[in-house]
Amino acid sequence: MIEVRRLHLTDVTPAPSLPWARPTFPVFAYLVLHPAGPVLIDTGVGYGSSLIEKLYSPVHHDLDKALDDHGVDLKDVATVITSHLHFDHCGQNKRFGSARIIVQRAEVEAAKAAHYTIAEWAFPPNVDLTIIDGDLDIAPGVRVVATPGHTAGHQSVLVDDDAGLRTIVCCQASWDVNSFASGGLGDEGWNQTAGEASLQRLHALKPDRVLLSHDAEAWRA
Repeated sequence: MIEVRRLHLTDVTPAPSLPWARPTFPVFAYLVLHPAGPVLIDTGVGYGSSLIEKLYSPVHHDLDKALDDHGVDLKDVATVITSHLHFDHCGQNKRFGSARIIVQRAEVEAAKAAHYTIAEWAFPPNVDLTIIDGDLDIAPGVRVVATPGHTAGHQSVLVDDDAGLRTIVCCQASWDVNSFASGGLGDEGWNQTAGEASLQRLHALKPDRVLLSHDAEAWRA
């Protein structure tokens, strides 16, 4: 049986000095329970960066407990899909050294730029990234969909479960339910035109629901 579960991993509060300052917001990961093994989408904010502590005041919710609540041990996760390499999406990738961590090639190149991310979280020394170009079938009913816009190599995940429910884990291809519904990014984007084209593509897949990285609500058809 295929199911998608939300994991609340972090709350962050951007400092008032940041151009994108806003009230505290959640950071969600998603767990796909699948007969072939659990798939984790994003890993939240990492630990130990004085810069991130100063600028974002992260409040962490334990990843191991979040997985355990759904009967999954961290070592059981064989596949991690990283939507993009911003600090709040790849922060605990280093804990999955034995898993394949799937990232778009365009995102890997973008993340090499200064001030893009926390390098040791995006490129931990014990992890070999699985680099892809475009869409990829991960397991029956689970497909990575390239959705550039928020970043050059952003990707979302399409999940078709056994009951016929089609879910798109949109991640940050759009900021919230309202912006997804209107076909916009709803936040700072690398390329608004590319982002809108990606959202048109996601709408064309005719999902029954859409789940996002920073909105606790789900968009429903």
